[in-house]
Amino acid sequence: MPKSGKNMILMRGLPSCGKSHRSRRLAGACGTVIEIDDYWYSEVGSDPTAYTWRSSEVDRCRRWTFARISEALDAGRTPLVIDGMNDVDPFTGHYVLHALRCDYQVTIEEPDSPWWLQIRSLLEDPALHRPALDEWAKKLTFLSRSTHRVPIATLRTRIRRWRNNVSVADYLAALPGGRIVTH
Repeated sequence: MPKSGKNMILMRGLPSCGKSHRSRRLAGACGTVIEIDDYWYSEVGSDPTAYTWRSSEVDRCRRWTFARISEALDAGRTPLVIDGMNDVDPFTGHYVLHALRCDYQVTIEEPDSPWWLQIRSLLEDPALHRPALDEWAKKLTFLSRSTHRVPIATLRTRIRRWRNNVSVADYLAALPGGRIVTH
């Protein structure tokens, strides 16, 4: 366990469930929030106020985001909150590994909005709660209409792939050979 007092927080949850609001609260006045979605505003399209997602840009987004996170970790910013889906995959595993190498404690948080808490309890047994989760997918699609415009099919996929009780070890296990892969 790192003893430096530096902390990186991975915020994870479904779209439109309150990740960004909780991220800002966790960072407080002195912390740093890196929103993975910033790429889709600032680096894609011609309108920086419009969320412009393109599948052809995913790899570039991952490199751009990792560079921003690396810079913050190398500078020792704390708390550093990574606001995004933070799926258990090699890309998020890279953030975790770099943070540990920079002597950060890594914690995992989720939104605390009332609707996320309802959804989260349903995700404990998704097969049993499929109809209720499908209704939430519709509601989250509606909630995201003014920001990310997440299609219902994407939300249904995210719900189906959701993993409960994710740990730092799960992120490290997702890395190929335990090393950062560059693209």
